[in-house]
Amino acid sequence: MLLDAEQISIFEKLIENYQPNKEALGIFIKSNFVVIAGPAGAGKDTLRNALIQDHPDLYLPILSSTTRPMRGTEKDGIDYHFISAQEMRTELEKGELLMAAVVHNQQVSSLHISEVKKLENKKTGLSILIVQAEKELRNLKPDIRTIFLVPPSFEELVERLNYKRQLSHEEQARRLSAAKQELQIALREPGYYCVISDGEKQTADVVHDFLKNGKRIDKLDSQARQKIQEVFQSI
Repeated sequence: MLLDAEQISIFEKLIENYQPNKEALGIFIKSNFVVIAGPAGAGKDTLRNALIQDHPDLYLPILSSTTRPMRGTEKDGIDYHFISAQEMRTELEKGELLMAAVVHNQQVSSLHISEVKKLENKKTGLSILIVQAEKELRNLKPDIRTIFLVPPSFEELVERLNYKRQLSHEEQARRLSAAKQELQIALREPGYYCVISDGEKQTADVVHDFLKNGKRIDKLDSQARQKIQEVFQSI
């Protein structure tokens, strides 16, 4: 179930000055770790799945943990690790989480060090995180590589948000408000490689080129940032 106001307040205090233990931090700093970020509906899962399907020898999924209930066809250990509020609290107290964040003021999401430990043989881990969580990881590992996805238009963003869902007006408004915050942060972060998610194959190829060869195309990043500005202004 979603957390109530009292539980959220407790977690906010636990997270405020949180630091992972030394072992977890050391493993993370040495890892080949990539964040895929962007608002809900940007195509993050689609991109990660395409990269892993096309290059299974290079990429592994890194799953976040969350206190929220499973939705629709989601599966534990496939989409996320679904854990209780008490389990999340215990992991925080042990320092086994690389980061934890309150999301949408109703749940806590985190990244457990056991996920990063899976990376071996020089494989690259692909983690889907909100930008607020990415900022926490960037503080620990300044050279982290982050892909920020944006849909080709505001209309496309709304369509993707409602795809296979029957969102209430309030829920859609909440998600768009969260999207606006993420877009605003992305505009201020020059370290992000921004990409327009306008085609599964094309987007995956652009991102793979960057991750494998360090080939960052400034023109594409500039175009994506312009699109971020347009979508931001439309919300």
